Amino acid sequence: MHALCALDSALNLKLLGRDELAAEVVGAARRRGARQLRAVAGLADERAESPLETRIRLACVDGDLAPDELQYEVQQEPGITVAIGDLAWLRRRRRPLLGECDGVGVHALPTPLFRDRRRGNVLTGLACDTVRFTWEDSLRPAYVQWVVRSAIAADGPIAS
Repeated sequence: MHALCALDSALNLKLLGRDELAAEVVGAARRRGARQLRAVAGLADERAESPLETRIRLACVDGDLAPDELQYEVQQEPGITVAIGDLAWLRRRRRPLLGECDGVGVHALPTPLFRDRRRGNVLTGLACDTVRFTWEDSLRPAYVQWVVRSAIAADGPIAS
């Protein structure tokens, strides 16, 4: 978990490139922990913008619920982005399911809290479902998996 958070952050901040990460994995081939490094490097994603996003994504991957997209843009009309979801599930859904990872430092303040509520209403109007997670939730992967699985199931079967 910690290694994946560090790699996601290093990639996101451009402190490490994909090619450099691949070279490190190859260079560590016969070293202790090489198998774990290879597995973690395979999950690393430069689109993750915080350790909380990484933790929630990993809980979903472990529950066979990997999101289809990270930093998914929701547009009101072409060229007008109204929201960017931290995680998104799109396949086998009529409506996109966005996963929002809310850090307490920012999202608990009145202005961002009210902005999040207005944004949630706009997303509902644009036919997007949303699930929200906190750091506390990331400590309970089974809960995260249950929420995502339930939200995906609530969308109902796609008519053919």
